[in-house]
Amino acid sequence: MNLLQVKNFRKNYHVHSPHVHSFNFKNIPSEFKKDGNTYNEFIELPVIRCEENRVLWVNESMDGWKDIVSILQSLDSLSKVALYDLFSYYDKRFKNVNVKNIKTFNDEETMRRMIFCFIPEVMWAYGDDKVKSKIFL
Repeated sequence: MNLLQVKNFRKNYHVHSPHVHSFNFKNIPSEFKKDGNTYNEFIELPVIRCEENRVLWVNESMDGWKDIVSILQSLDSLSKVALYDLFSYYDKRFKNVNVKNIKTFNDEETMRRMIFCFIPEVMWAYGDDKVKSKIFL
């Protein structure tokens, strides 16, 4: 989604922090809906990156979207140094964790894994293109 299309939906999106915004992905422009496969895949995504302004968009049509916004907001409020230190700590513990194996039998452990998967996205929003995403594989 480009910046012009986003501006057309200003009324439908919410700014939660400098790098975290949200809107209901089911309300995307009609040109996306013409390609059924792309549209169906798009509305299933919990988070996407907007390359033009380095913003993470959270899908309000997903269950638990407020929890995702809360995690991303908290991470976005950290200083860059703290964020990198946190990532370094988590990277040692959860080296092979990604969205495919994020869920565990323990809710607290699942939350830690979610945080770990979202840290690289916030680092990307801060301008780091070298960090490898745990969500967009």
